[in-house]
Amino acid sequence: MEKAALPLIEVEQFREILLWPFRLDIPKRDRTEQISDRISREADRLKASGWEEVTKSRLDALSSLGSPQDGAADAYAEFVYFHPFIQDLLFSDPSPLRLFRLGAGIERMEVSFGTGDPLIFSVERCHLYLLPPMGVALLALEVSSETLGTLDRALTVLDTLRRAYPPYWISEKEPGLSPDTVRWLGRGDTEIRPSEPLDRDQAINWVRTHHTSPLASHWRALLQPLQFDPQHWRQLGDERMPVMAWLKVKHPEAISRGDWVRLALLDKPDGHALPYGTAYLTDFEARHCYDAFWDPKEGKTTRTLLSGHSFVMVGNDDFFTTHARTHFRRHYFQMGLIAHLQIAALLALSHRLSHASDLSDPAAEDILKAALDFTHRLWFPDLSNHSQSRELFQHWRSFLGTETLYAQVMREAQDHLAFRNARSDRAAADAANTLSLVATVGLTLSLVVGLLGINVLIPGQTGSSVPNAAEPVTRQAVWAFVETTIAGVLGCTGLGLGLIATRRRWREAGWVAAVLGLVAMVAAYLAQRQL
Repeated sequence: MEKAALPLIEVEQFREILLWPFRLDIPKRDRTEQISDRISREADRLKASGWEEVTKSRLDALSSLGSPQDGAADAYAEFVYFHPFIQDLLFSDPSPLRLFRLGAGIERMEVSFGTGDPLIFSVERCHLYLLPPMGVALLALEVSSETLGTLDRALTVLDTLRRAYPPYWISEKEPGLSPDTVRWLGRGDTEIRPSEPLDRDQAINWVRTHHTSPLASHWRALLQPLQFDPQHWRQLGDERMPVMAWLKVKHPEAISRGDWVRLALLDKPDGHALPYGTAYLTDFEARHCYDAFWDPKEGKTTRTLLSGHSFVMVGNDDFFTTHARTHFRRHYFQMGLIAHLQIAALLALSHRLSHASDLSDPAAEDILKAALDFTHRLWFPDLSNHSQSRELFQHWRSFLGTETLYAQVMREAQDHLAFRNARSDRAAADAANTLSLVATVGLTLSLVVGLLGINVLIPGQTGSSVPNAAEPVTRQAVWAFVETTIAGVLGCTGLGLGLIATRRRWREAGWVAAVLGLVAMVAAYLAQRQL
């Protein structure tokens, strides 16, 4: 007997936020001040290309886009939700985090997937965050639609819109798992920041020429004037941008388990069957579903899905349409922003540490200081006292592997510090050896002068040890003294080398010099006594 077909799930409202981190390509000898200067120059170029920096009005950055639902009360609730040190990072001025908003008149995003009419999304947020001390940036793009249709179409959008470039090609003009075309539209459907679709030959030539991943032309156009090449900005991760999504659907309790899995892992639609093996999904609900507000039998229909690259909220009740929507756009967005900025900063630090052993001590010390600054200013295990915030943030970080990456980067910094300390200890030991040699020479001179006495320059009376001051110093006496002193220095220096030299050939040479020097010193002294 055939199973009854499951009903199509209608999506009444759809909202997606793309969080795309990337880092500045930093020459290995650049220090933090130089990185900050480069970021400042990039900021000046952004301002000249239609990007507006948001400083004192950061709480109003979202409200100023014209959404009447997002007023002062929502901004207030967003601010007080976080710890004071999070408030300083996100909303204070000055802050290590700089916020830019695109004000070039982009209002809609037109996306074509090859079949059917293009989909039109409203652009409700286009923010660019710069973190100058770490040399990283993050694009936050929010789009929405109330005419998306079915859940299958929403899954298609979630799987393809996030692609920074095609992962493969079906044909020369057909990219795999990517939109065919994307257009940025302003008023009257005027195309803003036009771009041509990326074709297969262009992508292949880019990889062969630059040895970096390509970038879809619509993203390159949106991010003007930032340049994505080996000398400027580099993408972090693969082509899949992290995604936050909010879906108001009819009858969320009717969503199949297979589609719940697809929503959590951002997989394309493929019927209602499970996309993976049953054994692989044994603990799916425990690992990926946050069900504090999910119990359809009791009328609770808000479910949150988590993975390393996704944060998806699905529901339909009044709580979901009002409070959950506001929290998604504000509270949870800031949570995702910090989570992905931490990953980006750690990866940038790891890149700098990979070259630290080749640098001079001041430059290497600057990298270690940057790692310490990250711990003090950007390492937040939790963001709020609210239990739900703590649980979601910890869950999100566990999927991203933030704690593991932090431990790895800090271990790299500690290993490099141990290497520098060992190198310093070796340099100190070499300096001590050098000082020992210098002390040996000085001791030699003291011994020679003490043994021979300065009276060797003053000939005394015959048979008397008391010199006659009336007799002049002869040239022969001076040369005898010089020869005796040089021979003594040579002999004692050689003796010192024989005793403290670390290399065998130096020790052997030292003993030979000591013997020759002592013989020469005795001969010179005897010759002097005959004068």
